[in-house]
Amino acid sequence: MTNMLEALQAAIERKASDIFIVSGFPMAFKINDVIEPVDAERLMPEATESLIRQIYELEGSRGMDILNREGDDDFSFSIQGLGRFRCSAYKQRNSLAAVLRAVYFS
Repeated sequence: MTNMLEALQAAIERKASDIFIVSGFPMAFKINDVIEPVDAERLMPEATESLIRQIYELEGSRGMDILNREGDDDFSFSIQGLGRFRCSAYKQRNSLAAVLRAVYFS
């Protein structure tokens, strides 16, 4: 999956608690404490960087400066009509990775 908004929509539809974006592995959702690949496509470093750039664009007001300078960045963002997400983006083995947590309200 190469479109981050579509991935977030799919995660919410499937009631995923977490979304994993790691180079060398397929994007994965954590559903009911089980990590499930979204599809069979392994993400290459360029794809993970593209997805993470899309996350920052969806957040809207934050650049990737902290991530590039410090090697990690934690923030949250909302998408109207979809939900709220916490993101932990980080550098790992010369590529970018991220874990997003969907925040559900009762």
